Amino acid sequence: MNRLEKELTMRILRISGLVLVVLFLAAGTSYALTVKEAKESKKYFDKAQEYHTQERFDKAIAEYKKAIAIIPDYAQAHGNLGTVYYVSKGMTDKAIAEYKKAIAIKPNYTLAHHGLGRIYAHKGMFDEAVVEWKKCISIQKAADLEVTGIIIGREEKRAIVNAKDLKKRDVVEGAEILEIGGDYVKFKYKNEIFIKKVGFKKNDFAFSRKQFIELQQKKDIASLMIATSLVYGKQGKFKEAEKGLKSVLKIVPSFGIAKEVLKLIEDVLGKRVEGKFATQLFKAIIDNTIAEYKKAIAINPNYARAHYHFAVAYASKGMIDKAIAEHKKAIAINPNYAEAHLSLGTAYASKGMIDEAIAEYKKSIAINPNYAEAHLSLGNVYAFSKKPTPETLAKATVAWRRALRANPDYGLAHRNIAMTLYRIGEGGKAVKHCDRAIEAGAKVDPGFLEALKPHRK
Repeated sequence: MNRLEKELTMRILRISGLVLVVLFLAAGTSYALTVKEAKESKKYFDKAQEYHTQERFDKAIAEYKKAIAIIPDYAQAHGNLGTVYYVSKGMTDKAIAEYKKAIAIKPNYTLAHHGLGRIYAHKGMFDEAVVEWKKCISIQKAADLEVTGIIIGREEKRAIVNAKDLKKRDVVEGAEILEIGGDYVKFKYKNEIFIKKVGFKKNDFAFSRKQFIELQQKKDIASLMIATSLVYGKQGKFKEAEKGLKSVLKIVPSFGIAKEVLKLIEDVLGKRVEGKFATQLFKAIIDNTIAEYKKAIAINPNYARAHYHFAVAYASKGMIDKAIAEHKKAIAINPNYAEAHLSLGTAYASKGMIDEAIAEYKKSIAINPNYAEAHLSLGNVYAFSKKPTPETLAKATVAWRRALRANPDYGLAHRNIAMTLYRIGEGGKAVKHCDRAIEAGAKVDPGFLEALKPHRK
């Protein structure tokens, strides 16, 4: 159930004190419920989510079951219960059963298809995993989203503005108002759906469905395609993996992990590494376990990319010293490995070894001057790792601007420049970079957006 569906359902329930008959469409149900039943089920569902967030998994399971007992066709409750069973408890068979129930109720439920694919991959049922993930990709591509804009800095407690005033002031003539929030309005115009912040003279924060899909769904689709390609690699289907990864880079050209794994595939197809070694390395990347990486490196200890991925695995587990050691091995084999220098710099930065981090970032940039991520990281370490001074902020801004030269749509670089400009009193310029960051899909703190309001013309 998405946010809009929840709000609309509860708004209907609040309108009347009568016992209404509600079709719980948001949950995928096909039978009538009373207001009391709908409220009761929602109460249990919300409590389950709260317990889930608190990692009190047994209590979360109990509350999801209570919600389902009232509404047996509650698709999201079945899906979330499946996730708790699998991710938190390792109960794969129960998770599969819940995901399948969710899909039977709501066939286009991507969370359930994705979770089912993860379990199949975990069990070694790779063909079945690929089928589920391809369903996710197909659903994502075909989705006609109901909520298709970006709401920025919404404050829940603001008073709702009169709809007629909104239409005159903030919505194009002839548009159909779909929803009014505390400080935004959702409307439809010429078959496109928009969400606009109320109170601005310009449509700075109005995004169409097409733009939203470009910002959000492309990343989701790309992630699923990478997962599918990794499974193909683990199966030794290297041509299929190559095709998938190239498709990912058409969707999101700057997707770093896709570029890195594609290089591994190219090494296999170019017979620079053996297929047996590659399948083991893919298994290690998917499982992210130290034991599997050690098996891969035992087969081929002189392949730099294996040490690089092993280092990334160590870092993901908080084993930074071991990550540093593996990165150094990768660089010893291939001194021009820009990604390894960048990742080593990040490991140093996490330990507070700032000078060492700067040195590695600079080496990465020297190898690849257009490496936007390296420029961003260099700027970050100048700006955020020590007490900032005008000199370090200036160096940081230079680095971020170089990142933008390499990738003009790099949202994180725009965001960091915006924050720095605001700190030095350049609010008007900060607004422009902040808006570019949002357009590129970067998260921006609502408090910072509030602080920029006086600088908007």
